[in-house]
Amino acid sequence: MSLVANTIYGENYATVPLRHHWEQNGEQRFVRYQWRYKSRWNELQVNAGVHPKPIEVNSAEEFFTEHYWGYTKRGARTSEYEVLHPRWMIYPVLQHSIDVDFEALYGSGFASLATRTPESILLAEGSEVEVRSGESIAAASRDTCCGYTNKMARKQGKQDSEIDVIDWLRKLPKCELHLHLEGTILPETLLELSRRHDAEPLTPEAAKNLYIYENFLGFLDSFKAVSARLKGPDDYELITYNMIRDLAGQGVVHAEVYISFGIIYYWKQVEVEPYVEAVERGRVRGERDFGTTVYWLIDAVRHFGAEEAAKVFRKAAELRAVYPSIVGIGIGGDEARGSADLFRDSYAEARAAGLRLTAHAGETTGPESIWAAINIGAERVGHALSARTDGELLDVLAAKQIPLELNVTSNIRTGCCKSFDEHPVKMYFESGLMVTINSDDPPMFGSNLLEEYVLVQERFEFSLEQMRELAANSVEASFLPPERKLELLRRVEQYGW
Repeated sequence: MSLVANTIYGENYATVPLRHHWEQNGEQRFVRYQWRYKSRWNELQVNAGVHPKPIEVNSAEEFFTEHYWGYTKRGARTSEYEVLHPRWMIYPVLQHSIDVDFEALYGSGFASLATRTPESILLAEGSEVEVRSGESIAAASRDTCCGYTNKMARKQGKQDSEIDVIDWLRKLPKCELHLHLEGTILPETLLELSRRHDAEPLTPEAAKNLYIYENFLGFLDSFKAVSARLKGPDDYELITYNMIRDLAGQGVVHAEVYISFGIIYYWKQVEVEPYVEAVERGRVRGERDFGTTVYWLIDAVRHFGAEEAAKVFRKAAELRAVYPSIVGIGIGGDEARGSADLFRDSYAEARAAGLRLTAHAGETTGPESIWAAINIGAERVGHALSARTDGELLDVLAAKQIPLELNVTSNIRTGCCKSFDEHPVKMYFESGLMVTINSDDPPMFGSNLLEEYVLVQERFEFSLEQMRELAANSVEASFLPPERKLELLRRVEQYGW
């Protein structure tokens, strides 16, 4: 029990490829779990006795089982479920074998677990549990459940009915992983920029009209018109600080934000250093004043060509030594005019320089764009709408747990997805894909991250515990160091209890 409790209550909740085996032979039960993290297989084997001790009502063990979360693997599908199982039992450990790299998995604070001796193992017995849409449903009648399980179900239902959902989602710790700095300019900030730079400043109505468009290409034109008001470094400092303020108000604890070096190089025809210094000033002030941390992802515009992208990525690698907040790169823009294959060498060079790799893919083109992004090494994929049309790709995304940066309202507003009913967010989630919810360019689409969480919960009927899972996914998929991930995962897990 001590081993299980230590690993669960401090666990890095990565969904990883898992193998498990169970059998009973005479007076012993044999349980083996194997899971792969990066390139290493970890293994835990336990020989347990067959004479159990039942869990008593109102005991510490009861509390633990009521709050335990785990994963079940069904083909390509991995779903997180709360265990409300009919019968939990504790069995004595007779022999054990632990070959687990606890430090790599969970952080240095857990390295000592490799030498600990577990005294008991917690196992669930009784009717099988079916996992459907993140809810555990016993195949046998719930009437067979023992008292504490029924009590927990009643208690949870009462809690849910009393919750102010929007307030709950606002305070839920979450990360934003797909957000463009230049796309965070609110209309009121645009008016301020216009007063700074335009000979004839925009009227409020004219500013509002810049956020109106009909399709994806129209969105790109609107994005260009708004970001064109960013003239100098001070403007970038302003929008960075405002962005962090707005994120903090939505309960965002960490954000990984794209900066388009491609726009600075290609449109402004200037060097990027003064602009990076400016966003860093805004970041430092914003983090100090509001507490939300920010990493930078340096974005190349794919339809500007491979040579321009190589220039962007090399500058990102150079500046990373000065600004550790620069952690990765990505490609955005028009997929039809810039296949990911064109950037294979640049991605390899960036990886060698220590940069993390992302890519927009499958937003406006077919699944071949997502395949290309994966094949050049993308660790996260933005949008990935067209994966729904390729069963083999869905299996790969589920098996490898490649995080998907989904942007529901963005996809509707740009016309990349015709309707909310056609959006694959719930299908991806139920298929075991690593789904994260993001906002992309909030003012351009009229929906920030909190509003995206509210939308997903209401329109796609996600439970609050599933929303907690989405928030945990956002932490797990981030490029934060393990220690910070562990801290945030604990906050997400403990939130609301």
